[in-house]
Amino acid sequence: MSDQRTQPPADAAAFNRIVWFNTVILALTFGTACGGLILVATYLSIALTGAEAGMYLNLLGVFFPGYSATPLGAWAGFFWGFVFAGLSGGLVYQIYSRSAGRDWAKSVTVDAAAPHAPLPLTLLLSGRALGLAIGAILAIQLVVSTAWLVLRGTADESVHAALLSHYLPGYSVSLPGALIGGIWLFAYGFAFSFLFANVYNFLVKQRQAGSRADAR
Repeated sequence: MSDQRTQPPADAAAFNRIVWFNTVILALTFGTACGGLILVATYLSIALTGAEAGMYLNLLGVFFPGYSATPLGAWAGFFWGFVFAGLSGGLVYQIYSRSAGRDWAKSVTVDAAAPHAPLPLTLLLSGRALGLAIGAILAIQLVVSTAWLVLRGTADESVHAALLSHYLPGYSVSLPGALIGGIWLFAYGFAFSFLFANVYNFLVKQRQAGSRADAR
């Protein structure tokens, strides 16, 4: 008899509800963590460096309207960090879950090392789905960020953003350059995520193989 825990949800509506619930939770978690990090970093910088706090942190104001290395600006940073990280985290999960959802059952491995104990389930990662999700979000963020600089009319002054051309050949602070850079960033994100997922899956399988050997 097959273990029912390894079967994907039979009801597509139920699966959608699960995905959306997890999307909201992940978005709130990512958003709060990123926004909180900006808030705390700004206040710490103000406390430790005083007037010099804005030397580097003020660069965030290029992408976060209203942000500055001040107590009030820190809360603007919290808001934008929450929005951007929350949207990014939610989109990553949506893309990943929709891409890997059809193969959900294949992504679960059962550890049978202890026959008299409940069998723990370990979720394996889909390298293709994870790579697609991470790569797509990185590319979208670069294109949107660059487009924002162009629309603001500060593209020529964005010397720090232009430094990305050293890592993304063909990138420039322009819409065509953003598309080229987005392709490179997608490739980097996909390759890293695919490698990470496969290394993770390999270690999980090796651990379970060792557990089975010890159980004998």
